[in-house]
Amino acid sequence: MVQNNHLVLYCDDYYVLGALIYARKQFNYMQHIQVSIADMFCLSVEEVDWYMKRWVLNNFNEEVLETDGVYGHQ
Repeated sequence: MVQNNHLVLYCDDYYVLGALIYARKQFNYMQHIQVSIADMFCLSVEEVDWYMKRWVLNNFNEEVLETDGVYGHQ
């Protein structure tokens, strides 16, 4: 869902997974997702952020300059 120049990603129509901020070309996503991916694939946080940039590019055709795992409720 696009809201105020943000692309907000929801799971099951109510749980926010992350938001792409178009103006800053930044993708903020929930920190527990970052930690889960890092643990699952034995990656560093920096490697997870690199993969998240590729994921946004592949799925939304948007170039992301910065990613950030932000705190949120699980």
